[in-house]
Amino acid sequence: MSKTTLLEQKEIIVVTPHVRFVASDFFHGWQVGSNFEYLFLGVIEETDGQPVEIALYNLSEWLVDGPIVEELGGAPRVAISLATFGAIAATGRSFVALVRGASHQPWAVFYRQEGTHHVVGADSFDYRYWWYGGGRFASPHPTLRVL
Repeated sequence: MSKTTLLEQKEIIVVTPHVRFVASDFFHGWQVGSNFEYLFLGVIEETDGQPVEIALYNLSEWLVDGPIVEELGGAPRVAISLATFGAIAATGRSFVALVRGASHQPWAVFYRQEGTHHVVGADSFDYRYWWYGGGRFASPHPTLRVL
């Protein structure tokens, strides 16, 4: 596993996004932040249904989005689809990822489980939200092409 200044790659997982991903169906019954609801609940994505390798990194310290994304090669390289985000969330792992919105603008989106509740939220990539040290950041595996 690789280590950078800010991130330590902890594991690589393989997830398979739904061929037809309907956000309002997938996230039904989840605790959804208002930004996420506005930006993503109306999204319907079509994918090829092929497995995707995702690298999960531990954050070495409290960080804002910019340095994380820069260290991994920039927003076009790091951002994932909402269908891929959903497939990662289905594994039950808490994480943050850069997710492309409907306008292809990246948003910092998180998933966590609180007891029996699934929680998702989104913040503008420019917002400078602080992600906690030791948390996980999910990104396409670095040896793969941009998805």
